[in-house]
Amino acid sequence: MPKFDKTSKFGVDGKQKYMDDRHPVLNEDGSGVRKCQCCDSWLAHWQNNSKSSRAKCVYLGCSANAVHGAHIKFYEIDKGRKFPKSWLIPLCAKHNNPNHKNPFYISARCELIAEKAQRKCGKTTKISNRNNNFEIKVIKKAPKPKCKCDDALEHYRVNAKSNRERCAVTPCGKPAKEAYLVKSVDARTDKKLWLAPICSKHASSKDPMFIES
Repeated sequence: MPKFDKTSKFGVDGKQKYMDDRHPVLNEDGSGVRKCQCCDSWLAHWQNNSKSSRAKCVYLGCSANAVHGAHIKFYEIDKGRKFPKSWLIPLCAKHNNPNHKNPFYISARCELIAEKAQRKCGKTTKISNRNNNFEIKVIKKAPKPKCKCDDALEHYRVNAKSNRERCAVTPCGKPAKEAYLVKSVDARTDKKLWLAPICSKHASSKDPMFIES
């Protein structure tokens, strides 16, 4: 790997500036083939073990919704080498790309999570429960809206004032390409049908699921 000096380009688009008070990071090569063995996804693993369940991309200057739990390593500029330990952080699809070779900076407030299974992990032992999330059942795929929105997912985003790109079932975190009509089985809500972005895996489930409140 070539050595980067302090005048080199930083960031995916080459527009980040050198910062002498912070370590840059690099996407870990080859981590995309590894699957999380304890949670539904790497993003869910980060959510389960961090203090946040509504992840935003932590690439410095980005505010898009995170759709990946990305593996990164810290980069030592002066010696042109990566530190051996790998960490998980939430990134959007644009910034989780190992083909970008420039080191980049992440938010100083980002919580770093280790890949190893921890106490809060597990597909069955989720931190979700009836006290902090709603329980729903997916009814069917939402029809095309009668307004100017292109599809139900855009209709959801416009009315929710959100650019959300991930499944609302917690702690999934996978991309949601459709919006579905869901019905609450929770006594705290009425019996109307509601729109929610749901991934294809959870859309086919017949069982009740927890959804972010």
